[in-house]
Amino acid sequence: PISARRLEEAMTAMGPIFLAAVEATEEAIVNALVAAETMTGINGATVHELPHDRLQAALRKYGRLKPPQ
Repeated sequence: PISARRLEEAMTAMGPIFLAAVEATEEAIVNALVAAETMTGINGATVHELPHDRLQAALRKYGRLKPPQ
């Protein structure tokens, strides 16, 4: 696995267009996680929503939560 620091260094070296693509992808993933709702699918399999506080805690733990501006 690659560390967040090494990934950031690689993104910086590859230029602003690559960085914008990475940030847009990350934002889309976070938005999908926040928008998810508990649902039940085939054979009664239930997938629960991710509580926002747990998502924020995970993002904070790995240095991916930016403070509000």
